[in-house]
Amino acid sequence: MFGILKEMDCIVAGDIGCYTLAAMPPLSAMDIQICMGAGIGAGLGLRHALPPDEARRVVSVIGDSTFVHSGLTGIAEMVYNAPATGHVVLILDNGTTAMTGMQEHPGTGRRLDRTPAPRMVYEDVIRAMGVPRVEVFHPTREAAALRSAIESALASGELAVLIARQPCILAAGKRRDAATGEGAGG
Repeated sequence: MFGILKEMDCIVAGDIGCYTLAAMPPLSAMDIQICMGAGIGAGLGLRHALPPDEARRVVSVIGDSTFVHSGLTGIAEMVYNAPATGHVVLILDNGTTAMTGMQEHPGTGRRLDRTPAPRMVYEDVIRAMGVPRVEVFHPTREAAALRSAIESALASGELAVLIARQPCILAAGKRRDAATGEGAGG
């Protein structure tokens, strides 16, 4: 994901999560990281303040658990106070809260004890909030389509939320161990 954004010379506003590691070499592909949920607001601020040619390069990146925690308000602001150049938000949905121990959250469909729970469907919520373009991709299997969607969204001047949905490899192993009773600390 961040390789694509770097190749496209995007200005990337993010926040705290496992994806924040993209700010470090070898990628060095995240320009701003402040706190949970700040990437959307920071990206919107840049879109409003930068000259149009530079503003069109700004992308906000947020993880799935961070989106539930504090990203919804950023989407509300994006719709309410849309920049003239539009805005692009990428939600990196790995199905867990990976950075702090792989806890469940409202988007996983499981409670902390792993029993079933209602699942927040991000694309439905985002459409209901008024974002006209919402698309979901598997970032590995559909890498070319995702890249094309990012390019198209940046050029369009519209509001767009693109969701890259792929399970966290580490969380999948932990869930497998918990289901079979194997592993340490399930």
